[in-house]
Amino acid sequence: MPCSHCSGIGHNYVTCPNLTREQIQEIKEKKKQKKLLLLQKREEKIKAQLEKDKREKASKMREYKIVNDNMYEVVVYWGWMSEEIQRSGSNGLTKGELRRVLYIPPMEDRIIKSNHLHRIVIFPTLEVLDPANPLGAYSYLINHQEDESRFKVFDMDLVNYPDTNIEVKREYTEPKSELEQWKEVALKSNFLLTQIAKITGGGKNKKFELIEPFIDMVKDIKIPEHGEEDKERAGVPSSLTNIT
Repeated sequence: MPCSHCSGIGHNYVTCPNLTREQIQEIKEKKKQKKLLLLQKREEKIKAQLEKDKREKASKMREYKIVNDNMYEVVVYWGWMSEEIQRSGSNGLTKGELRRVLYIPPMEDRIIKSNHLHRIVIFPTLEVLDPANPLGAYSYLINHQEDESRFKVFDMDLVNYPDTNIEVKREYTEPKSELEQWKEVALKSNFLLTQIAKITGGGKNKKFELIEPFIDMVKDIKIPEHGEEDKERAGVPSSLTNIT
């Protein structure tokens, strides 16, 4: 085989008489770099193919059966998992943004189609009621996985969920209305003030005579009509307390 440098016969570039030692070393280094570059390109090609195969597998739509094993209605939302948003942009939804999919009545199930690039979040419907929409829950909302401001019965990137059956069961106490909250505050406050009045003898005792005017004001407070159940919900003693 002729020399790759001078095309002479009987030697190669390493022993070529027309090259200095420095030139030979330079050619060696170039060949080495070329070989490394080819190996790098090959590895990148293999890596790209593996990534493509992984994404194709992840993006394959699957049927998920969601079972609402609760005595309250739930609403299902979907969004993109955080890693997917970082990889390819918003995909129509920003990080933490969720889109409503469907409602599931108590003790019923529904089928949805989704894939491993998605995040599924399920709330009790009462947790996400839209004040501007008397028909139901928010169409869109922001809720990050670490956000516990709303009660969730399920929150998972499906890539981390090995099954296609999602059964949700979690004890849930419905949020109190503003009226119920005020009623609770009023009944608790009245109970505490009444107990203070009893303990101090209504302020008649000399030790407590300074609070007598305040005790008189307590007596003037008129509590609206309420029942024993209201007291029980407020956490104050009632005829229902300790009944088993």
